[in-house]
Amino acid sequence: MDCLIVFTKYPTAGKVKTRLCPPLTHDQAASLARAFIQDTWKTAGKLPRVDAILALDAGSDRDPDLTWLGTKPVSFFHQQGKDFGARLKHAFEYVFARGATKAILIGSDSPELSERDFKEAFNGLSRNDVVLGPAKDGGYYLIGCKVSSPFLFENITWSTEKVFKETVNQIKKKGLKWKTLSTKNDVDTFQDLKVLMDKAAKKPANRLKATRKLLRSLRKSALLSFSAISLCSVTGKTARAEEPGVYLVDNFSKETEVAGIPKGWQPLIFKDLPPSRYSIVQEKNNFFVKAVSSQSASGILKETKFNLKDYPILTWRWKVENIIAKGNASQKSGDDYPARVYVTFQYDPKKASFWEKAKYGTAKKLYGNYPPQGALNYIWDNKLPVGTAIDNAYTDRAKMIVIESGKKNVGQWVREERNVYEDYKKLFKREPPPVAFVAIMSDTDDTKESAVAYYDDVQFLKQ
Repeated sequence: MDCLIVFTKYPTAGKVKTRLCPPLTHDQAASLARAFIQDTWKTAGKLPRVDAILALDAGSDRDPDLTWLGTKPVSFFHQQGKDFGARLKHAFEYVFARGATKAILIGSDSPELSERDFKEAFNGLSRNDVVLGPAKDGGYYLIGCKVSSPFLFENITWSTEKVFKETVNQIKKKGLKWKTLSTKNDVDTFQDLKVLMDKAAKKPANRLKATRKLLRSLRKSALLSFSAISLCSVTGKTARAEEPGVYLVDNFSKETEVAGIPKGWQPLIFKDLPPSRYSIVQEKNNFFVKAVSSQSASGILKETKFNLKDYPILTWRWKVENIIAKGNASQKSGDDYPARVYVTFQYDPKKASFWEKAKYGTAKKLYGNYPPQGALNYIWDNKLPVGTAIDNAYTDRAKMIVIESGKKNVGQWVREERNVYEDYKKLFKREPPPVAFVAIMSDTDDTKESAVAYYDDVQFLKQ
């Protein structure tokens, strides 16, 4: 009997993926760990003539809830041992005592492992005593053998870059044959997670479903949206006020960038989502932006440099051709709007808490820029009363303010006005930092619907 052991911790907040905190919260890290286990377990279940079993560290919970792994009963046993090596040794002893003839053990930190990878490992054991999958950090993501081999887990300096080499030395001392698989990444650090984000975006739709869904939710939060925002090189020209008392963001013209978006604006792209389309439209002598979203999400943004106290009033015109029927501002599955205008605010390290400094410092190290401190989203909702203000479904650092609601003004140009300075103070309970950029966005990726919207005359006014 061939056996695949998935050696993992139960995804409890504060107990798993803590090296990702910050910038992730402990809840987000636990959700990520759960998604990794779900995808790993799904792949394991596809292997013919292989028994998959969880070696679980669930703390004091002897009967953990595993229904999130599917409707079928999940075979598992509890890890035992005083240290990491002892727990690995026990896992192999457990399955060999129950009839396994070949056993492979993996963690849940490499969810991109495929059926092909596992088949190669089991085939390797047909001609070798041990098989190893080296990780780029100096450890290994997979180990397999044909008989209980406790020496593999003795005299190893765990959690260091020496693990793989010391394990090979143990094999050599016994005079055994081994096969080395291709080197892969474990996801232990935020840099590893960034690599996985890029890879996941290129995987077929039926691969890494749980992980891709979780990464998409992280990207849509203010925490990780900088992976799309800061990489788009915000270098648009600073708008100039064309009349006293006005800071003009844009009233648009026929001039466009190479991508067809308005001159001086930059795309806000989410790597694993199809983008909405933005273009310049002309009616008589007026130019404005048209946004078309079909099961997609992206926006366009423009950098701004002005004092919000001097120009606190944001005004704009917009029009939508339809609302989002399944939209629900309080749920991630309904976080779609035919139109939204949002203002983001710069991170100020001088006013940040220790926790915020750690999060934003990691972000800057990875991407070269600080992500936004927070955002105000002015939205066209489907049902919430005008004036409603709630936290974004993905993060409390983005506030959603309902400006239009329902079908009443669908198909008509509507001029809006908001005091951004007062909105920020009311919702974030502090003075606003400088504005980073203004963005417009039409998105329908969560509800899988479609929308068409138009935007014009975006500007800030003196009070």
